[in-house]
Amino acid sequence: MKFLNPLYEYRRALGYSQPDIVALANVSQSALSKWESGQCTPDGATLKKISDFLEVPVSYLFGYNDCVEKSVIHRREIDSFLHNLDGHDRRRIISLVKHWEEC
Repeated sequence: MKFLNPLYEYRRALGYSQPDIVALANVSQSALSKWESGQCTPDGATLKKISDFLEVPVSYLFGYNDCVEKSVIHRREIDSFLHNLDGHDRRRIISLVKHWEEC
């Protein structure tokens, strides 16, 4: 199974840099470059860390999940909306979302 380009695309769509992923996975820059170019694949534990960090299923990192792309768009829209709110409203919405996630 080949590790495909979605790691690169999804990382960029969420605004993360290669150093963000390098620090998270505790690997070299060259290893990440090889993963993003499809030359090799990270081990299972590293795949899980990356998928958790990017909030995508591991299968998406292999190109098997088309619907996750939609969540990138929605997340960008939400981030843009939150960015335009004043501090009080933003904190209130984040608080409500956290409460909803706990239920």
